[in-house]
Amino acid sequence: MRAPARTLDTAQQSTYRLAAGFILLAMAIASPIGFLVALPQEQFTFTTIVGFVVVVLDIFVALLLIPILRSGGTSLASCAAALRVLYAIGLFTATILLVIRQDGEMFTQVWDYSLAIFGLHLIIAGIAMCRSPELPTIIGVLLLIAGAGYLFDSVTTIFRVETVSLSGFTFIGEVALLLWLLWSGFRLRGAHTPPVPDD
Repeated sequence: MRAPARTLDTAQQSTYRLAAGFILLAMAIASPIGFLVALPQEQFTFTTIVGFVVVVLDIFVALLLIPILRSGGTSLASCAAALRVLYAIGLFTATILLVIRQDGEMFTQVWDYSLAIFGLHLIIAGIAMCRSPELPTIIGVLLLIAGAGYLFDSVTTIFRVETVSLSGFTFIGEVALLLWLLWSGFRLRGAHTPPVPDD
């Protein structure tokens, strides 16, 4: 009875990881175009579309990460998901303000503040990965570093302290997570062999 259950769990993990990985990949392509290219050029309509799409995708990722991180602690997985949803709400607020005010600086300010919550999300997710016996500790450590970078940048922005942007270097943790999700998802899918039905 246990073997089929284990096989099913492997298939589910593969699906969760691949879905989260491909969504993160889509966000990694869309976000820089919308927020770092279109916004400075005051192409607010395009930025708004990207903002709303990223909000929805962030919520999907938050939900998918719960079963992925659960082996590191259910409470930590749920907390990480909740923080990502809160970040998505912050980005949604920034996007709504952009629609109403057509002010790129205001969008950037609200988004920068929201990135503090995103940093906390990465830190909690990193702790969950480090605590899990099933997930790679190195990815967890990289997420901790990435989260600390976002948190540092947001705090210095809030208090208007001129300093170097750490997240421009520490974002590698997000890239590592994306690549691991895709790699491990495909690996689990390849290892999954459905049970042969009895004749």
